[in-house]
Amino acid sequence: MKKGVGMSNLSKQRRIQNEQLFRDINKQLQTTVKYLLENSETSTVLIEFYCECSDRLCMDRIELTAKEFESIERKQNVFVIKPGHNHPDLEKVVSKRRGLELVRKFIPTLK
Repeated sequence: MKKGVGMSNLSKQRRIQNEQLFRDINKQLQTTVKYLLENSETSTVLIEFYCECSDRLCMDRIELTAKEFESIERKQNVFVIKPGHNHPDLEKVVSKRRGLELVRKFIPTLK
C-alpha cells in the first residue's frame, strides 16, 4: 500500500504514534519467532515484519532476519519502511537496501 489517502489530515504526532504501534507489533513478532526457533539458527531466517510507516492502514511487509531487525530497532528514532512510504516532514531516509528504506525521525518517538 502506498502512503495513504488522508495522510495530510493526520497530525505529525498521530503519524508518529502509528509508526510506534507498528514497531511494537514488530518487536512482539521478533520475540515470538526467536522463541519458536530457539533450537535452530535464527540468523538467516527471513521474517516478514510490518512496514513501520505512519500510514495506519499500511499492511505491507518487509523481509528481515531477527538480527537485522534488532540492529535497526536499537537505533534511536530509526524505523524500517517500504520504499516510497516516507514523509519528508517527519523523517529523512538514511539508508536504502533490498526493498526497504531506513528513516530517522526529526521528532522524538514515543517510548
